[in-house]
Amino acid sequence: MYASLADLKKDISQNQPNTLVQKWLSNPKSHAFASIAAEEKFYDMIRTDWHHCEKIKIVGSGNWRFSLNPFKNFSEFSVRSDIDVVVISRLHFHETWEELRQVHRTEWLGWDKDQQTEVLETGKNVYAGFITPSWIPKRQNPLRFKYVTTIQKYSCNLVGFRKVSFLFFKDIYETIDYYSRGINSARRHHGL
Repeated sequence: MYASLADLKKDISQNQPNTLVQKWLSNPKSHAFASIAAEEKFYDMIRTDWHHCEKIKIVGSGNWRFSLNPFKNFSEFSVRSDIDVVVISRLHFHETWEELRQVHRTEWLGWDKDQQTEVLETGKNVYAGFITPSWIPKRQNPLRFKYVTTIQKYSCNLVGFRKVSFLFFKDIYETIDYYSRGINSARRHHGL
């Protein structure tokens, strides 16, 4: 998407974060893929396992070539990069939230302070509109198991066998908000 880091920094400094996120989410070819056809094939793999997805898109350095993570100092997408995927689906967001809440309701009193703190931190993310089945603390939970087992097959030749992870977002607005905060964080950290 960007020919150079200077191009990304210019775009970040001159455009509103929500406008940039919308541009990145509608980019027809993410940086990680050799072609649009390869990218669509990858998304079809995910759609086969996770129906009712409103949108699926690679984000992070796999999309726009450079990491916005302030601790990675705009590192460029490389063989060591992972693949982060946004899956916008009210159904899967709600289904995962229900599973997480069920575990929370039945197990809370048996957890130690560290486990309770971890679940409360996860709650902040859910409040912000995103969730992943990997946050369900019971390993034998069917939804968590489905996520853990299906996510492995997405680490295929289409993405250079890189590690893949994804988050379910409630809707496009929460997705834009989340990545807009990432842009604002990068601006502050790098003085843009």
